[in-house]
Amino acid sequence: MGEPSAKVGSKIERWFLGLMPFAFYATGAAIGNGQLIPFVLPLVLYAVLILTRPVVSKKELSVGSVFMLTSLVQPTIAAPFFWLVLLRSPRWSRGTWVVLGYAVLTLVAIVFQMRILRGSKGQADPTRLVKRWVAKAEGGRITVRSRVGMERFMICFQV
Repeated sequence: MGEPSAKVGSKIERWFLGLMPFAFYATGAAIGNGQLIPFVLPLVLYAVLILTRPVVSKKELSVGSVFMLTSLVQPTIAAPFFWLVLLRSPRWSRGTWVVLGYAVLTLVAIVFQMRILRGSKGQADPTRLVKRWVAKAEGGRITVRSRVGMERFMICFQV
């Protein structure tokens, strides 16, 4: 057998390799459950590290902005990191590129859905479409009806 191509040299590298098996199950479970965190977290961390540097080239600015924009597919994770980009970057224009990209993608989504909904009556209005998006986004909130169901559940199991 040949010699391994990568050797562990320092104490930190040995610790890293020793702790790595503990991360395998969590990563596999997250991917198996359909969560995007193993894909979103590296993107958002790279974007924050790049966009908060004092000096950034145009290529790094575009890559960092695209990574932050892509990580916004899961806004519950990416939004706090976006605040870091806005508040810690030396230039405000870095966050502006992300906001501009998000606005362009929103307009593309509106145009795409308006073409699909053009056949149904009254649904081709952009303001109604955005209102439908907001209503669907708020659909997960706790309402009086779901709270009553939770109280019945708690009484049933005496929680």
